[in-house]
Amino acid sequence: MPTPLPDKAALLERAKPYRDNWDRSFRPPGVEPVGEGEESVWDYPRPPIIAPVPGPVRVMLGDIAIAESDCALEVKETAGAPVPYIRPEDVRTEWLEDTSRLTVCEWKGATLYYDLALPGGNASLSEFSSRKIAAPAHSPSRPPIECTLLGGREGEWAGAAPERSEGLTKKPIRIAEAAWNYPDPFDDLSEGYAEIAGWFGIYAGKLDCFIGEEKARPQPGNFYGGWVTDRIKGPIKGGPGTGGW
Repeated sequence: MPTPLPDKAALLERAKPYRDNWDRSFRPPGVEPVGEGEESVWDYPRPPIIAPVPGPVRVMLGDIAIAESDCALEVKETAGAPVPYIRPEDVRTEWLEDTSRLTVCEWKGATLYYDLALPGGNASLSEFSSRKIAAPAHSPSRPPIECTLLGGREGEWAGAAPERSEGLTKKPIRIAEAAWNYPDPFDDLSEGYAEIAGWFGIYAGKLDCFIGEEKARPQPGNFYGGWVTDRIKGPIKGGPGTGGW
């Protein structure tokens, strides 16, 4: 049974005061210059915004595909690396187990966490098949995204699945709190966080995460879920002394 969520309206009233705790004019020393095709985390706003990830996303455990999507969205907030979110259709959700742990983001609401639990034995962990489906819901300010569903669950065929070796695991594998989501995000702001309701964020420090062919590095610290790539310029919060950023 999924972890029950607290009353959304009451939670929002408790969270709202924390939104005013940030000094939006603050800039740390050593802000890195930005070149063509690059982004500074200090140009991201609060409240955070949602934007398409600039490339296909893959999450791997060795040669086993955990998630693949060409229509992931990323949340961009001041001082933090962008956090990609992948819709459930593109994630091997049968390997995710609800941990019952819940935290609260003052912008997006109640967060649930999931262990990645792969079965043991010589069971085949087959690759995704590639299919076209309709684009997900989108805000009026952003056009629909043409998506390829890699979970093979619905839609029209888009062609043959990509070549990949079949993944096998002899022993059960469990990675604690490898993923999280917002099952019912706050919807009081125009940024439209309901667009990522139920979509999964995955920690780049616990699995191999890629945007295009570039392997993402985890955001500093053990809490924030940002994916750091070469296009992102900092300094990025998460390390010692950056909690107030």
